[in-house]
Amino acid sequence: MNICFVCKIGPYLNNQKDSGLGNYIDQISQVMSMDNSVVVLTQTDKNIYFKKNNVDIYSLKHFDRSNLNRRSISFFLHNLRVAIKLIKMDKKHNFDIIEFANWEVEGFIFALICLLIKSNHIQV
Repeated sequence: MNICFVCKIGPYLNNQKDSGLGNYIDQISQVMSMDNSVVVLTQTDKNIYFKKNNVDIYSLKHFDRSNLNRRSISFFLHNLRVAIKLIKMDKKHNFDIIEFANWEVEGFIFALICLLIKSNHIQV
């Protein structure tokens, strides 16, 4: 199976151990990668791609909120970036499962786009 985990936080670059949810995603992705293709979409201080053991990790750069005076706008723009990145990644990896930590409702826009595609309202 091709599995994708989406989690904004994680110990991927600096091996930090302060993120319970991020550590959980890191550990479960390592175990599941033994029999499956596993991809993690996270957020760090730069846009990068790297491989950790058998797991492909894509990272979106932290969104610069200095120009925005409202958290709701940066929240929406982050979720939109996640949706766009997932559409591109899905074309490459053909995911069977996409799992969202749902801490910041990161799957909402992506799910909405998928629903519109499925109902033939938009085409990609």
